[in-house]
Amino acid sequence: MAEPQYTRRGTLRTVGSGFAVGSLATLGTGTGAATQTTAETVIVNVGYASESGRRAALSRASTVDHEFGFDALTARIPESEIDTLAAHRDIRYVEEDRTLGGIVTPQIQPRQQVGEHRVPYGVSVTGADAAAERGYTGSGADVAVLDTGIDSTHPDLATNRGKGTAFVPGVSDIEELGLPAGQDDDVRVSHGTHVAGVVGANDNDTGVVGVSPAATLHAVKVLVGVLGGGSAASIAAGVEFVADQGWDVANLSLGKSGQIDVLADAVTDAYERGVLLVAAAGNDGLLENDPPASDAESTVSYPAAFEEVIAVGATDRNDELAAFSSVGPEVELVAPGTDVLSTALPINIYSNAEEPFNRYIELSGTSFAAPHVAGAGALLMGDADLSNVEARERLRETAADVGLREVQQGHGRLDVAAALGVE
Repeated sequence: MAEPQYTRRGTLRTVGSGFAVGSLATLGTGTGAATQTTAETVIVNVGYASESGRRAALSRASTVDHEFGFDALTARIPESEIDTLAAHRDIRYVEEDRTLGGIVTPQIQPRQQVGEHRVPYGVSVTGADAAAERGYTGSGADVAVLDTGIDSTHPDLATNRGKGTAFVPGVSDIEELGLPAGQDDDVRVSHGTHVAGVVGANDNDTGVVGVSPAATLHAVKVLVGVLGGGSAASIAAGVEFVADQGWDVANLSLGKSGQIDVLADAVTDAYERGVLLVAAAGNDGLLENDPPASDAESTVSYPAAFEEVIAVGATDRNDELAAFSSVGPEVELVAPGTDVLSTALPINIYSNAEEPFNRYIELSGTSFAAPHVAGAGALLMGDADLSNVEARERLRETAADVGLREVQQGHGRLDVAAALGVE
């Protein structure tokens, strides 16, 4: 496992004290705060405004999990000290660490046998295949997939996989589950592997192709376990790691309702340092809300709802809004997110037990809409040499209006060909 190379304050030890599990199937069903070792202490994220505030936090900490470069830290402190610390004049916030999960609908799907090369409909409907024919493949771009990991043995991913790291509990914390410690996708989970394939499955003779088939994919493992949970602190650490490496794009197909301050700090810092941040809007749409949310309401999850992040909703093959897709003024773009064919582990929690065990599957969720946009960002930043701000503006300007309300589609459906000026 590659070690994080922090340019500012570094890790004191790996983020992820205890094993906290979020929900991969629905938004906001995680267990909440990170596991406590005693009834008297709790893991909190603390943002401070000065060295005085930092010292105040450290003086109350029994252990320190992580010190960020953006004036925040994660520590275990006595629960009785929280209010006192929060009242300190140089403390910006004190929040109990929370668990976030991947965003995907839970339908069981048969594995797909993909022999000859196939172009998934999301790649073709957005014009990414036409862009590839003109030489726009994302060569030289670096995309971080902050997720459950990437299957390093998959034939469509192995040659594109770069370095990365993991911000999850060590094997000793979860050894009873038999999960690997490194960046590889967890046994049977396949969420990160599926996301990675949408971003940049390579263009070979078999299987599928991604939006940016020559981009380098970096596994930043921030979710762990069969249900794919990860703490806000570990995800924030992953975002900071991406910025420290100078990578172009970060895909976050994960989320939870309600603002999380340490994530707000992390995405602001990364965006200012040149990272294009793309996140799943959430699956809290019509299926979860009856009546559906009005124009004045939002069901968009965090971190997608942050201003610095492109919040991506999901459409189907007919450019209709997916029934599960979250809506709200934060939605910036929509992209194909229903029945998305992509890479998978040979055996995974979404597929049935029929033979043969093929390594492709169709899944639905805004988790799989977001990586279409991340892949497009890689093309713009790698091939067209745009900054993260310029790439974001180009994606907005060239999005296709598919006739949905603004709270549903934002600026419109992703149009890769238009963004690159390809006919």
